Amino acid sequence: MVPWKASTPVWLQWGQVSHSWTGNLLTNHTWEHFWLNEGWTVWLERRIEAKMHGETWYAFSSLEANDSLQEAVSRYGDSHNFTKLVPTLRDIDPDDAFSCIPYEKGFQFIHFLGEVIGSKAFPEYVTAYIGEFKMKTLTSDEFKAFTISWCGGRGVDLSAVDWDEWLHAPGMPPVRLSLANVEGERAKELAAQWLRPQSEMDPSGCPEGAAAGAPQGWRHQHWLVFFGCLSSEIDSEPSHALSLERLLRMDEAYGFSASRNAEVVTHHREGRASLSASLALTRIAQHRCVAVAGRHERESNAVITMWGIFAWRHFRNMY
Repeated sequence: MVPWKASTPVWLQWGQVSHSWTGNLLTNHTWEHFWLNEGWTVWLERRIEAKMHGETWYAFSSLEANDSLQEAVSRYGDSHNFTKLVPTLRDIDPDDAFSCIPYEKGFQFIHFLGEVIGSKAFPEYVTAYIGEFKMKTLTSDEFKAFTISWCGGRGVDLSAVDWDEWLHAPGMPPVRLSLANVEGERAKELAAQWLRPQSEMDPSGCPEGAAAGAPQGWRHQHWLVFFGCLSSEIDSEPSHALSLERLLRMDEAYGFSASRNAEVVTHHREGRASLSASLALTRIAQHRCVAVAGRHERESNAVITMWGIFAWRHFRNMY
């Protein structure tokens, strides 16, 4: 057993527990079939998350991660070998092909199979799959053959599954995720409120209700989407940059600079900036970046890191 510390993020525990089944108990035969490890593990991790926090979190994680998948495919080009679920790696270092694609495209294939097989039968299928290949390695063709055989014996119609398109075609998955991003929309809506004109703010300089603190039930993923939305808007329209006063009100409302941290990233300060901008960033980020060995506080680190980077980018636009 891994000696988990109390400070180990829960999501990291989910991932490693999932890997003990899909990755350790059974694993891919060669690196071409790496998605069998990672796609299954991401699916299982998100099912644990849904069990812990509700189905909206399964959709939230899946749809937000889809953005990373799209970025990876765009970076390679949608016809590139490395965007295939089963890439050709002959005479290629597998490290060169590494990206989020086997994780997220693989996850989406497993999710799609779950929809085709059905929510009642799919847990039985997963159990049978792990039982069939435990203590073994397998290829994508073996996975396909098992799935077709198992479903055929139970009258499950797999005609909607284009195996060649999913496994061997480059680019984005052939079937788009059809999930409602309830949690993501909450974060985007809050970001939109902070971008409103000053005349629409309450007397404290915050959107209505923001002074009461973070919305109930928010976790670090909400804040990452929140910061991402603000940054995207201001990257596309620099005149929408938030004032220093509004950034300070935001920090007072949500306590970003009071987060406990071990790895605050402050080296993202790039370009030329005035002393006042540097001092402002120091005030907000608090420079709480003392390295503490053995500390694992990635959730709070992610928030404070995004806060520091976000604040710096806006100060840079202002000065």
